[in-house]
Amino acid sequence: MDEGLLARHLAEADLLVNTTSLGMSPNVDASPLPEGITPRPECGVADMIYSPPKTKLIRTAEGRGCKTTSGHLMLLHQAVEAFKFWTGVDPDVSAMDAALRADMHELLRELRAILEPTVVLVTHAPFAAAALAETIAVLSAARRVLPDRAQVAYPRTAPATVARRP
Repeated sequence: MDEGLLARHLAEADLLVNTTSLGMSPNVDASPLPEGITPRPECGVADMIYSPPKTKLIRTAEGRGCKTTSGHLMLLHQAVEAFKFWTGVDPDVSAMDAALRADMHELLRELRAILEPTVVLVTHAPFAAAALAETIAVLSAARRVLPDRAQVAYPRTAPATVARRP
């Protein structure tokens, strides 16, 4: 497609969905959009790629203020359908989702060990925090309740103060 035509269509688009392999590991610097052509901030962007979790397209779209979604659910539901096809059994989707998230968190832990980043994460998901953080400050009513290692902080505080949505 002509880049000018693509830019004009994208300027009016409400949703951009990438179903190509552009941006998938190991070619993480690739994008289905040419350099300089970006979605408008009101455009939703879905990338069906699940490795890496945040593709160049998703990072670019987030930088423009777009609402985005990655390929995590695509991976999950491909696995569900494959399981059904090969076994004839309807799998427990929530268990598969939990296993997929656990694998993703293990990957994040490995990356954290290699990169040693400083991370600030605001979340209601204790597993995400534990995957990314060495130390956690648990907040309740905007006051710090407990700074501790993730494996210690959550079991002591979860019932009363952690992961509760207003």
